[in-house]
Amino acid sequence: MKKIRIHLISLLAAAIFMMAAAIPVSADTNELTLEYTQILYMDKESQKHPSASYPYGVTSVKAIKNPKSTNSKVAGINVRKATKKKDGDVADYYKIAVETIIKKAGKTTFSYSYTDKDGIARKDIVHYIIKKYTNPVKSLKIGKKEYRKKYNSIRHFAIAKKNIKNKKLNIQLKKGWKIGAINRITSKGVVQYKNGAKIPANKKDLIEIWIQKTNNKDDLQTLYIEVK
Repeated sequence: MKKIRIHLISLLAAAIFMMAAAIPVSADTNELTLEYTQILYMDKESQKHPSASYPYGVTSVKAIKNPKSTNSKVAGINVRKATKKKDGDVADYYKIAVETIIKKAGKTTFSYSYTDKDGIARKDIVHYIIKKYTNPVKSLKIGKKEYRKKYNSIRHFAIAKKNIKNKKLNIQLKKGWKIGAINRITSKGVVQYKNGAKIPANKKDLIEIWIQKTNNKDDLQTLYIEVK
């Protein structure tokens, strides 16, 4: 469940980023092209758990036409049905997932066409920049204990409730990075906290730490802490 939940949050983050960066281009009144650039970080588990985007209003895998990757050695493209097991609650709203199967650092462009439920012809073009992940954390203290090394090769770790509940979370990032937001995701919703605040965490909560490059607001990634 840990990997599925983390994967889901990543997908939602990507969707928000996509809408913010998208540039719609109309070839005519019946066609929409969505083109954007997205930066992804390749950590130890990226190849095992592909990220995904969700085309609007598509219910059949066969509806996705001509899925292509310009550089399949960097990342391959895979179209599949969205499921609760892999996509969580996203599957209640989007029926098809387009996966990015990361293989190595580099650049590639994905493209595919489809017709949505309103009968509008659409084309998505995604310019991916894949970067190798390195630990961006200088210090991460929960209470008095240091957890920085937990992020040496992957972007998430699990912690027992007793080791985080009502304890201060202090994070310092390496030069070139800054904190965007610290959120606690629960079954009831999302609560945002300031750096250094006490976290009233419960079992199954997910702490996400949004970070971004100081010189590029579009270069961002998320670190996770799952409460067990």
